[in-house]
Amino acid sequence: MKDIVLLHVDDTIENDIVFKGYDVVDDILSKLKKHEFSSNSVISVSSGYSGKYASYPDLFRRSNCDVSDWKNIFKKYEADNIIKIYADSPFSDMNIISEMVDIHKKYLAEFTFSENLPQGFSCVIVSRELADSIPESGENMLPLEKVVKSNINQFDVELFYKGPDVRDKRLNFRISDKREKLILENLYSLENRVPAYEDVKRLIESNPEVLYIAPSYYEIELTCRAEITSLYSYRPIVESGRKDMESACFRKILSGAENSGTAYSICLGGSGDPLLHPAFYEYVETALESVLLEKLIIETDGLLCDESFITFLQKKNDNRIHVILDCSGYDNETYKLIHGADLFEKVHSNIELLKNHFGDDSSRFYIQILKINETENYLDKYYDYWMKKKVSIILQKQNTYLGKIEDRRYYDLSPVVRTPCWHLQRDLYILSDGTAAFCKEDVNGEWSDFNIPAHTVQEIWNSKKEFFINDYRKNLCKNPDCSKCDEWYTFNF
Repeated sequence: MKDIVLLHVDDTIENDIVFKGYDVVDDILSKLKKHEFSSNSVISVSSGYSGKYASYPDLFRRSNCDVSDWKNIFKKYEADNIIKIYADSPFSDMNIISEMVDIHKKYLAEFTFSENLPQGFSCVIVSRELADSIPESGENMLPLEKVVKSNINQFDVELFYKGPDVRDKRLNFRISDKREKLILENLYSLENRVPAYEDVKRLIESNPEVLYIAPSYYEIELTCRAEITSLYSYRPIVESGRKDMESACFRKILSGAENSGTAYSICLGGSGDPLLHPAFYEYVETALESVLLEKLIIETDGLLCDESFITFLQKKNDNRIHVILDCSGYDNETYKLIHGADLFEKVHSNIELLKNHFGDDSSRFYIQILKINETENYLDKYYDYWMKKKVSIILQKQNTYLGKIEDRRYYDLSPVVRTPCWHLQRDLYILSDGTAAFCKEDVNGEWSDFNIPAHTVQEIWNSKKEFFINDYRKNLCKNPDCSKCDEWYTFNF
């Protein structure tokens, strides 16, 4: 039986894949020579790739059709099984891959993969029989791996499990992402070596600072103003007189985000509706100039998502823009009950405009409803109403902001076991006057001595590191009282 290893170089990779001074592909090839689960190795690159690995003797250039590529690889190399390893994986563990190959062969599997092992440690194994069974089509098809995972009961699939489970860390252990690379470099530096998989969880939990890189999510409050105040709004506890965000402040935030060198997302949200800011469109255009920006999320009540807003979206034509529209109603009565205004028809009309603009891209436009006592009895109707209109829905838990607003939840969604706070690890929340809040619960910035006019993003981020580490070790902050918070398990993009 002939098995080959396929080292997959992502389309986005153009240069050498280097980690801690050595070439990762050369290192993986060297590791493979010590194992006998493959007869030879092939490097797979995009059709236009011209980097270092283009001179490799066994090179496969991919086409635009994943299924055809798999068929062609099996045919070209007369292979029975292909073991796919991502080339940007310095932590790839050959012992794990060897175990997966043994199981794949023992049970004559068509497809073997691991759900709990993160990318960068394991592999995917595909048999010739599987590739041959997928019919070719002139139309665009899903990648073979997605076809199998979406129809897992139709194929002979082996799910490989190996503990400990580190999925809760949300890491992929591949270095084509700058943030992941910095984390892996931190892990490497702990013992000056690539750790074995079984050691990773222990190392992270003993040294949580390795995860603390830079903000990946900036929530920026452009204004405190809004045309409506919903039952669950925290606007009534926001200090009055907070001015709109100035251009210099906004640009300094973006500059700080860029200086981190890592990808990030921005949410224009906070206590007010960002579209009410007089420079809203200017700020959005400025943010979109960043090559490191992955997503720009606009949280709005929808009242200003009119033709002008749609025209702007059409003109920008940027798939990084996402819209989350807060609408906890599906008719005049339910909308007025929650939002205190007879404006459903206007919001509904704007939802239709947004739906038509985003079309089939349901991942970029959502309407959001809060799961509270007042919506409990009509959640099913709400869901059916908007699903029939093919609008994606976010069912959101209520945040009481450490008990400062009335708790309207009809049950507690919090996990039984408390885990480290995602927001302290990844988020930065900036109020409209430039105050860098302690976290999203600090709606008036009363627990922070930092602000954008006086400090850089890096200085603000560094000031929070101690709180993150203490929280990770279950030494919860007393001021603010993190023990009263139940937002620690919620995760932003």
